Amino acid sequence: MADLDTIKRTPCDQYLLSRGIEPKSTRGKSWKYFSPWRGESVPSLHVYPESNTWRDYGDGISGDVISLCMKVEGVGFAEACKILSGKEKY
Repeated sequence: MADLDTIKRTPCDQYLLSRGIEPKSTRGKSWKYFSPWRGESVPSLHVYPESNTWRDYGDGISGDVISLCMKVEGVGFAEACKILSGKEKY
C-alpha cells in the first residue's frame, strides 16, 4: 500500500471526479457538489482545494480525502486507503 502521507495528498476533487462526481460550482475558495450520499437540490458538499479538505453542510461532517472516500464508498479506513492508492477498484 502507498505511504499514508501520499494517500492523504490525493486531491479530494480528483477522487470525486474519478467516481463520476462533478462539481456544480468552482467559484470562490470552495467547490460545491451535490452530496453523493443524499438527494438534494442545493449543493451542500464543499471541497476546499487549497487545504484538500471537505465539509458537508447538510450533515455537518467534514474531513480529509480518506474520510471522504470512507463516506462515499461506505468502507472503513483500510479499504479507503486501498481505493485511494489504486490497489482496489470499484
